[in-house]
Amino acid sequence: QPSFREFATSESPFARTRRAFDWRARIMRSVSLAKLGVWVGGARRHPRIVLTALVAVAVLVAPQEIWDWAGERFIGARTALSAVQRPSLPEVSMPNLRLPKITVEIPEIVEGPVAKIGDMLTGVVASRGDRVIVADLEDRASGAPDAGQALALTLETQLSQATYFSTLPRERVVRARGRGSRTDMSLASADALYLAPAVGASFVITGVVSRSDSLYHAQLSILDLDGSEREDASGSAATLVAALDLAARELRHELGEPADDIDASQATVKVTSPSLEALIAYAGARGALISGRYSTAIALTAEAIRHDSTYAAAHRLAADAYAQAGQRRNASRALNSAWLYRIRLTARERLRLEADRLAFSGELNAAIASYDRLFSAYRDDAAALKSQAVLQEMIGARGGGLGNLQVAYSIDRQDWPPLANVARFLGYGGRLPEVESLIELASEADSLGRR
Repeated sequence: QPSFREFATSESPFARTRRAFDWRARIMRSVSLAKLGVWVGGARRHPRIVLTALVAVAVLVAPQEIWDWAGERFIGARTALSAVQRPSLPEVSMPNLRLPKITVEIPEIVEGPVAKIGDMLTGVVASRGDRVIVADLEDRASGAPDAGQALALTLETQLSQATYFSTLPRERVVRARGRGSRTDMSLASADALYLAPAVGASFVITGVVSRSDSLYHAQLSILDLDGSEREDASGSAATLVAALDLAARELRHELGEPADDIDASQATVKVTSPSLEALIAYAGARGALISGRYSTAIALTAEAIRHDSTYAAAHRLAADAYAQAGQRRNASRALNSAWLYRIRLTARERLRLEADRLAFSGELNAAIASYDRLFSAYRDDAAALKSQAVLQEMIGARGGGLGNLQVAYSIDRQDWPPLANVARFLGYGGRLPEVESLIELASEADSLGRR
């Protein structure tokens, strides 16, 4: 153990105390004899003060040996205890147990089914980009003629707001029946299941609407292509369209769409109409337009607007019917009316309407850019690509939009809307590429891609 002298002179609190004690000689030398006389005189009156002073003087003049003895007597034990430390374990270096990184590549033939199994385990029905068809609904609520078809098209409008999966327009599906077949807009569930492979659909949506007391009920089902029911969704509300909206949102959730995207979409009643009569007339106008009966389509859109003057989709459909009939001035007025009530269109149809109005006003470059934004937001919109291609031909762009047409027909082999109709709507009367050749090119490109 170190001596107290060594301990006190080390760097510790005791070192400062010891250095203070070295001044004792100087203090004693500064005391004069006169002051000592005064102190002795006062000792008689204050014996306690005198005793304290004597003790202090004794401490100051104590020899070094006494300090050494006191340090070893009172502090030595503490120093000895501090020397006893807990045993320390020997340092052991652990070996590097990091495993090498292993990359496993799953063949494509296995990756697809594995992903499907993963979706099934997580409760997701559809994969991103899957196509669905909406068949006619069974109407047990209103009893109105063609109400089931009108409600199916209303449901289609709600589902078309989804970006996770793609809802095929009814016109594209019924055109898959082939030439010479009927072109009406009716589509039973059995018919939809039969046509689904031809249009690349993965599921068919069907359902029933009913009424009990003061509530309407909508029960929707997701059918696999073999006809088996995969999932169902339901909704009940005071109005028929509101009940359909609730069921449609639950259906979108079952198909795997994120909840935030579902909540961000507009309510069905805002992008269609609360009037069942207007919905039925609008569905009839779409059927007349696909079959080339443009006068009937114009009359039925006027009827829909009579039941609901702010029905923006009916105004937009009227513009299409007027343009196909060669009445471009009336078509322009109908487009302006639709723009006035554009808040009642889905985000997709607002983009289309904006591009249409630019094209009608002669701002072709701006219209091309708007159609491009539409397709960038909705990659299944073949109509946007066709419109863009026709306008590129009109302004003399290099290639004449042929690349856009090839992409369009790789998305849609049924040619809806027909390229000729798109050109007539935009006011182009020049020569168009052969649609059959474009479809053949798209088919060959797909076959090469699979190889």
